[in-house]
Amino acid sequence: AGAASVPAFIDAAYTPSEGRALDESILLNTEMYVERATADARYAKRENSTVPKKIGSHLELFDCVTCDKCIPVCPNDANFALAMPTMEIPVRTLRDHGGWAVTEKGSIPLTMKHQIANFADFCNECGNCDVFCPEDGGPYVVKPRFFGSLEQFRAFPGHDGFYMARDASGDAWAVHARFEGRDSVLEGSDGSGALRFAGEGFDVTFDPADPAGTARGTAEGDVDITIADIVNELRKAVFADGAPVTYVNA
Repeated sequence: AGAASVPAFIDAAYTPSEGRALDESILLNTEMYVERATADARYAKRENSTVPKKIGSHLELFDCVTCDKCIPVCPNDANFALAMPTMEIPVRTLRDHGGWAVTEKGSIPLTMKHQIANFADFCNECGNCDVFCPEDGGPYVVKPRFFGSLEQFRAFPGHDGFYMARDASGDAWAVHARFEGRDSVLEGSDGSGALRFAGEGFDVTFDPADPAGTARGTAEGDVDITIADIVNELRKAVFADGAPVTYVNA
């Protein structure tokens, strides 16, 4: 085996004799692991010859069965749990009819204990999470996909997802988003309720608590501010005080 079998940063912490003892221990333990795994029926071909069962439902951006199988089976640790409170995100559009008006059609419920997300920079789209997911669609494809930089976000125009940034003070922020291939940006600051939402054919500023009463800007047609609401809720979940550390807020 030799000392080369031990990572250099570990081997450097031991004397030559201790390093040899560590090498021997690793080999002895490997033999034990192989023996136990070979004798364990759950690792045998008979127990692993069929693909995991599907339950017939299709994944959506939010809410799934939350079995969390997609997280440990990712070889790159790209899938992660995102803490979001239960809520109803309204489905609504904003339009200028000589005066701003909002049309609301239902809502998107978030009812699960947390949401599943994907860090695009780590994901090589191997599809292993899709194999183990009991629902159809693939977590790495359907679930919120976060990019680690604006350059990465722009480098994959065929991938829907988000890039979130804050200034040095942590007050002003911007989220670049892509839904169904259409890019937009949502900007705001923690000290103001007003949001700027811009994309192809629109550039509007409004308070999400009262879009029709506060909107200003330009829009060629209906503006789907559902996207702005989704982006804003994701942003708040990622950067909330006390939020679990993720690849995005780290």
